[in-house]
Amino acid sequence: MDPNTVTGIILAGGTSSRMGFDKGVTNFRGKPLIQYSIETLQPICSRIIISANSSPYHTLGFPVQSDIIPDSGPIGGIYSSLLHSSTDHNLVLSCDTPFVTSALMQMIMDRSPGYQVTIPASRPGFPEPLIGYYHKNNSTAMMSFIQNGNLKLIDYIETTIYQVIPVYDDPDQFINMNTPGDFYIPGETESVI
Repeated sequence: MDPNTVTGIILAGGTSSRMGFDKGVTNFRGKPLIQYSIETLQPICSRIIISANSSPYHTLGFPVQSDIIPDSGPIGGIYSSLLHSSTDHNLVLSCDTPFVTSALMQMIMDRSPGYQVTIPASRPGFPEPLIGYYHKNNSTAMMSFIQNGNLKLIDYIETTIYQVIPVYDDPDQFINMNTPGDFYIPGETESVI
């Protein structure tokens, strides 16, 4: 698929309650954690939207979309970003998964035609809904779902035309960074933006 028809949505709007600080702008191996997601999506997407409710991300040179419906979690971030996406095709990636590859995102994109949502599973019974393809046409139903009080993204996905792709050969791709101990390297926990 032509990158000009695809928008990348990076989810960076979490509260980072387990981290104690905004993990997306935290230095990991010499660069902000969010930079890994940017570099993963750029070869596939001509546009990138950062879903975030804090200001540090405005310095990165990409549009930053805050949640239209406050306190709605990842589903709210995806909904708000889909609403402001200028393309039907959107790849979503959480900023705390630095090992996800462009090849994985490309594979998801390639297998998405005909589906509203395509997500990988890291192992049997473990879908990864914060890594995947979301068609823009999800936005209206997603809004209704949120307004009805259900913020569970996987519950929403199960109401769509969706597929889960098994990706069991490289589980390390799906490691996410939730606590300082997950990626602490002495001298590298300071914010770099």
